[in-house]
Amino acid sequence: MDMISDINNTSACLNTLRIAEKLGIKVVPVIDFRNGVKQQYIGSIW
Repeated sequence: MDMISDINNTSACLNTLRIAEKLGIKVVPVIDFRNGVKQQYIGSIW
């Protein structure tokens, strides 16, 4: 299983998730929450 992250949202990874599903690759979307450039925390639905 792989993780893909995006800063402050998950909309940019939707195309990657669709392609991964077709290829049989399991991917977990992860959100990198930031305040400016400072990382606050990382969130996942997994």
